[in-house]
Amino acid sequence: MRSGGRAPALAGLALGLLLSGPARAAAPGAACEQAGLAAEAANGIPHGLLLAIGRVESGRYAARLGRVTPWPWAVDVAGTGALFDSRRAALATARGAVAAGQHNVDLGCFQVNLAAHPGAFSSLRQALDPAANAAYAGAFLARLHVQLGSWPAAAAAYHSQDAVLGAPYLAAVLASWANPGTTIPVALRQGAGQIGDPTWVVVTKVAGMRVITPWSAPTASIAGPVVHVGWPAGIAR
Repeated sequence: MRSGGRAPALAGLALGLLLSGPARAAAPGAACEQAGLAAEAANGIPHGLLLAIGRVESGRYAARLGRVTPWPWAVDVAGTGALFDSRRAALATARGAVAAGQHNVDLGCFQVNLAAHPGAFSSLRQALDPAANAAYAGAFLARLHVQLGSWPAAAAAYHSQDAVLGAPYLAAVLASWANPGTTIPVALRQGAGQIGDPTWVVVTKVAGMRVITPWSAPTASIAGPVVHVGWPAGIAR
């Protein structure tokens, strides 16, 4: 998670790890889910939206839970990410990166970037704590909602306020929200819509892959059979 106009490849770990398929079984993802739900409730975030962001940022298949969850021991250093099996390993990597002078580091369930959010945590250990990580991420997403006026715009800006970078990220988040707990083999391409104006997500199936496209209207001309269109019903923008 970054802010402003700078964002390397989509959210560091982001899509690459989400789309990589099942990883070794682990239960710690449940801690990210519980913390994410608490942060959503505390900040008035639509149910499941922050968790969808977490799955895009650090998603890993947890066999014990039977679904993809955000992962607490996720570390991305300057665009190279890894999901560790223990907090100790994640913490060692984060400490090594910072000691080497690297501050472009994303940490935890919701991949909070140390360079963009230098005051977010009192320590690297705290940054990897699901409750602290989710609390900061939820508060940040809520501030973006106040600033930008809609949840779609806030979700896109969680990654970048540059619309070119934010639009495909938003599409991935909405796809994860619409299909919670699953890995979705997607190819992203830019649509014609403007974020929040209003944003629709069009999911089509092309050559066996789902293609997720932000679109300004559900009646726009698209290629391929439609699987899903729209902002989730009943959720305020």
